[in-house]
Amino acid sequence: MRGIGSPKRRARAAKYAVFLTAVDADLYDAASVDGAGLWHKIWHITLPQLRGVLLITLILQIIGTAQVFLEPFLFTSGGPANATLTVLLLVYQYAFGNSVGVGFGDAAALSLMLAAFLAVFSIVFMRATRSWSTR
Repeated sequence: MRGIGSPKRRARAAKYAVFLTAVDADLYDAASVDGAGLWHKIWHITLPQLRGVLLITLILQIIGTAQVFLEPFLFTSGGPANATLTVLLLVYQYAFGNSVGVGFGDAAALSLMLAAFLAVFSIVFMRATRSWSTR
């Protein structure tokens, strides 16, 4: 039987299920005694306990999105009028597009700019969300 979603999504859901088991059940019991409902438990117990995992997953997803290459290359090679052109596909086109060896410098420069941008973005993101993970 075929599951719903891609294998990556199923693996990510399994990871979240594992992290959910790390949340202390006593917190839920105490909230139930205090009269908390389901949404109150999710908002005030589950999300704060998973905040660090969620933040790291978010930054890794953003980095992964910036590094999309295979799908646009296989399906459209950049598409009509470069509609599906991604940064890594542009790097590939610079390096190997017209003739081999001509655009290696441009490809290397664009790759380094992407790496620098993602590093700066990650640092800014982690600094901006530092207070969220220490509450």
